[in-house]
Amino acid sequence: DEAAQLAAQLPHLLRGVFYEGWDPSRTPETYRDRDTFLSRLAEGAELAGPTEASVAAEAATGVLRARIAEGEVEDVLHILPAPIRTLLVPAERS
Repeated sequence: DEAAQLAAQLPHLLRGVFYEGWDPSRTPETYRDRDTFLSRLAEGAELAGPTEASVAAEAATGVLRARIAEGEVEDVLHILPAPIRTLLVPAERS
């Protein structure tokens, strides 16, 4: 539900990208630890590795914070496991 609420606030083109390749039968994929999350992000986004994935994840979260209602971003972050949430939230906001 949170993903759909987040997507509803995205511009039309980005909403299409958000849902591209989405298969409800495989959702949600569960990542409980930082390393698995970063590995999957690096693989899916064709990044060099976990360090680049970490930078990309924090940058994407920053863009969402600037463009999406603050309460919605907080709702999405709240449902994530703590190791992943701390990766996406800069130290001064944690």
